[in-house]
Amino acid sequence: MCCDWIMCGRRIVDYHVHSDLSFDGSSTMLEICEKAVKLNMKEIGFTDHMDFNPRDLGYGFFEYEKYSSEIEGARSVFGEKIIIRKGIEIDYQSHYEDDVRRWLGDKEFDYAIGSVHYINDENVRYLLSKRPVNEVLEDYVDEVLHSIKSGLFDVIGHFTADFIRHLAFGIGVKSDLLTSEKDVLREIVANELYLEVNTKELRGAYRETLPSKRIIEEYIKCGARLFSVGSDAHSTEDVGYGINHVMQSLEKLCDYSLIFEK
Repeated sequence: MCCDWIMCGRRIVDYHVHSDLSFDGSSTMLEICEKAVKLNMKEIGFTDHMDFNPRDLGYGFFEYEKYSSEIEGARSVFGEKIIIRKGIEIDYQSHYEDDVRRWLGDKEFDYAIGSVHYINDENVRYLLSKRPVNEVLEDYVDEVLHSIKSGLFDVIGHFTADFIRHLAFGIGVKSDLLTSEKDVLREIVANELYLEVNTKELRGAYRETLPSKRIIEEYIKCGARLFSVGSDAHSTEDVGYGINHVMQSLEKLCDYSLIFEK
């Protein structure tokens, strides 16, 4: 699936990639760019992690100056072959919003992804072992709503509502979307943000994008046409995985625009 680059009529891009400047990344920017060029990709977007939760393993790892320098170094080597975007993935929690705002204030990025991984400094997956799934889901959705309304982000990363249901109940999510989930989609549209379609879980047991197809379809019903696509790769092995498949699927659903196309 990840290597069928010809069938999609649009330029192939990957706007969610982590280098070894993320605590959990294992490949250098140069290695990732080399892989992207071999795949005939037109753009690659680095979005290394910036974490504000002291409990996160990546807390204190990201170095902005080093990151900026390596982006420029990659552009000097590969700039004539591929467009290299300087992004960032922020681990958003509403009680760190002021910290995020101050930190971003003097930084330059092409775009920022806001992603929710924690609720009150507890990992969402861990919370599912302690609390009813509907409570966790409501709190998760509420945090995503806060991230949208913060005005800090261009892209809302891997909206995982159905994945949370999957973690709790297994394959075969059938429950209706919560009103608050639909509110998230409407707020993304109202704020003219981009919904990311993340292919990470296509590589796992879930075998579905984040968000799931049914949430993407609901988003389109809200009048949405703005998307970002990303593999969430943390090594060269996964760069571009599933992107062509996702872009073909989106083409069948609507006349969409990617970030940097609007």
